[in-house]
Amino acid sequence: MREIGEILPAQEKVEARTDLKMGKKSATDHKLNVDKVIKNINTISLELKKIKELSQLLLCDLILHFNHPVKTENLTEAERKQPPL
Repeated sequence: MREIGEILPAQEKVEARTDLKMGKKSATDHKLNVDKVIKNINTISLELKKIKELSQLLLCDLILHFNHPVKTENLTEAERKQPPL
């Protein structure tokens, strides 16, 4: 006769399979989360590079403007001709 609380061999197998399935699911979920984080970091990195390039261009514009000021009408004409970023 078995004692109360004694685990049957079949019950051990079921619990082991359940743990294995949950472990695989957790590992898969973790891998997906890591992939999402990496993708988000790459997106942020690309946006920061764009911001850096734009700020460098704006700084160059400021330097040129203060070193060689142009008339306002020439400046607005140049701004109209400038392609959007």
